[in-house]
Amino acid sequence: MAASTPVRKARRSLSWLGVLILALVGLNTAAVLWGGGSWTPKLALDLEGGTQIVLQPQLTDGDSVSSEQLTQAVSIIRQRIDASGVSEAEITTQGSSNIVVSIPGTPDDETLQRIEASAKLDFRPVLVASQATNSAVGGDATSSPTPTPVDPSLSTEPTASPTSASDLAYLTPALEAQYTAFDCAFLSGQDPNLAPADQPLITCDDSGTVKYVLGPVEITGEDISDASNGLMTTSSGASTGTWAVNLSFDEQGTQPSAT
Repeated sequence: MAASTPVRKARRSLSWLGVLILALVGLNTAAVLWGGGSWTPKLALDLEGGTQIVLQPQLTDGDSVSSEQLTQAVSIIRQRIDASGVSEAEITTQGSSNIVVSIPGTPDDETLQRIEASAKLDFRPVLVASQATNSAVGGDATSSPTPTPVDPSLSTEPTASPTSASDLAYLTPALEAQYTAFDCAFLSGQDPNLAPADQPLITCDDSGTVKYVLGPVEITGEDISDASNGLMTTSSGASTGTWAVNLSFDEQGTQPSAT
């Protein structure tokens, strides 16, 4: 005898419910296997505990931090954390200069470096570039390199007054001797962003294989009016497959480049 209409409807509803449950289980399984998901819900920061990082600005003599700069720094750090995929992070200010970042769990080294990295952006012209010496590569890791003393009799004053940050008059005999003897291992633990903005700077690339003499700061990040990313193209318009950052400068930022 055929089942009554209510029974057929109930069986049909149960069948669709079973299909829905199987679909949800399949989606969750895919998220766990390939999407970084979890079978259990993640705890919020107040239940899971985590890591608290206190960031303090490194200032040169006479510098101070304004409330606008502090707010901008909080915004930059929040964007970095969001981009790393960390959820439930809390970012607050402490006093007039410190920023407190609270993150669930224990962040990896890459996340910590992204949070702590300086947001200061300066543009310096390259005056000299050459292959570098790096005693920390292939040498004794337990020994600290000692800078070679520069002859104190060498002049530290330019022979002519520099007319721009790109002027080679900044290359004094003392600076040239210091550059020749410079070892990229000297930069360990140093932050080039703390160097005087109105003076030349000797530094190296990230690999420590090329060293530079950079002129004084010519343009700062505050002179950037817009920034975007995109693929580089050739003169004919074909894509090179290499990503680049496109910068637009305000009126103040374009003035040094024209001198």
